[in-house]
Amino acid sequence: MESLHKTGTSDTAQSFAVLADAARLVLARCPWTSAQTAEGYTAQLRSEADEALLAVANRDHENFKEELGDLVWDVVMCALLAERSGHFPAHEVFDDVVAKMRRRKPFVFDGTDVTEEEAQRIWVAAKAREKQTR
Repeated sequence: MESLHKTGTSDTAQSFAVLADAARLVLARCPWTSAQTAEGYTAQLRSEADEALLAVANRDHENFKEELGDLVWDVVMCALLAERSGHFPAHEVFDDVVAKMRRRKPFVFDGTDVTEEEAQRIWVAAKAREKQTR
């Protein structure tokens, strides 16, 4: 099983680091982007999500890849805009979703084999526990 704590970096992790650095540069140097807020940028995020969903519905894999890229860019940009506004550090968006997946899919991270039904049951139970603690 692939470890999340291995030495070295995957191609995806390296690409994500480059993307985050590019987004920080655009935020710092593009006057239009610099003028945005996370709240104001959400219309862009929604538009890209809709375009990605349309590409899936149309089974247009090449366009889906492009729209996913746009969507990932916008998620990173919204996190950076929120960070700039003092709402939370951008890295917490990514740290928090990993922590959530560890809670909801512990079998993946501890190497336990489960059936599809067990995986779904564990997910639903974890999600219900999270809702109770909010």
